[in-house]
Amino acid sequence: MTNSKRDDARAALYAYLGGMGYPLREERAGAYYHVGTRGNNQRDIYSNDDSRLLFILMLQGLAQVYEWRVLAYCLMNNHYHLVLRLGSRGLSRGMQSLNGGYAITFNAREGRRDHLFGRRFWSRELVDADDVLTTCAYIDRNPFRSFGVDPSEWPWSSFRAAAGLEPAKGFHRTGDLWLLLDRQPRRAMDTYASLVSAGL
Repeated sequence: MTNSKRDDARAALYAYLGGMGYPLREERAGAYYHVGTRGNNQRDIYSNDDSRLLFILMLQGLAQVYEWRVLAYCLMNNHYHLVLRLGSRGLSRGMQSLNGGYAITFNAREGRRDHLFGRRFWSRELVDADDVLTTCAYIDRNPFRSFGVDPSEWPWSSFRAAAGLEPAKGFHRTGDLWLLLDRQPRRAMDTYASLVSAGL
């Protein structure tokens, strides 16, 4: 099915449903996406380091199940960002499992009810290598923009591993990121660190 026919079919289904709900997302295996979710009413989605670690462990498991190659991530207080390359198992179902599973576990641990996240996750397909690199650097600058914290001092993002300051977590594909910069990992690390620093 061509892209235009697929778009027409989606539009017809959306119209048939009376415009209710959200239109289906375009998801392409091998494409890079910037995705994330914000807390309901801008409220915090992490209460402490333990809850951030819980999220990281869930992300690691689901990245393996859904064949995501995560190039960048950053956990803030009331939202998170990911840059990932899709495998053959899609994005939406994995994100539903990540957000839903985390919210249920977080609520149970914190003794709270109601929605943890606000609207459904947002996503943007990244158009080329420059877009991927710019977006990864933007994500890793988040702690500085929000808290004035140097990215190298924020333990809940991809920057330290991408810059070669510590080993990468199991799901974090630093090699994929480095190959967009240079064939030599050490040069790629230094180039990425300079890219992030240039925007501070």
